[in-house]
Amino acid sequence: MATTLELMTELVEIMQIRDAAIERFDETDDPEDLRVYEAAEHRLDQWFEHDAPAKVAALMALRDKRKVDAKWRKDEAGRWRAAAKRSEKSALWLHDSALALLRRAEAATGQESLALPGGRTAAVRVRRGQPVEVTDVDALPDEFCRIKRDPDKAAIKAAIKAGQVVPGAELVETARDYVSIKG
Repeated sequence: MATTLELMTELVEIMQIRDAAIERFDETDDPEDLRVYEAAEHRLDQWFEHDAPAKVAALMALRDKRKVDAKWRKDEAGRWRAAAKRSEKSALWLHDSALALLRRAEAATGQESLALPGGRTAAVRVRRGQPVEVTDVDALPDEFCRIKRDPDKAAIKAAIKAGQVVPGAELVETARDYVSIKG
């Protein structure tokens, strides 16, 4: 009998083959990719046929691993966003420092540009713009504002449960089975 890890590995391998084949087929319409996809689907069907207790354990272990992976990826995305902000701040500081140094060199030498290594030159240029600064959002006329409609689902649910008809909304019954493992 296969171990949980072996069953997980086998399942992941089949899923990867299936997913890669359908992705390629979506891009190329190559019938061979469709054949590989269908063969992987058949292998999945066979995988589910026997040894339910061991396969449920493997599925749940893989689910738990994927949940941990998802949390790690979300955390990592947050770290990357923070690192990107730090890099942007650093780039701005470096730019401002170069600008200040150029202005000092210009004041000291009277020259409008500075010769850099490699035959390049640097000079201070002024980029003009006219950004809009909003001083009072509430005073702006409606035609200068974007309004996002965001349904208040909690209020809609409460109104419907209280017997009110809410056009464009309805309560739907949902049920989702879940696996409970004890012991």
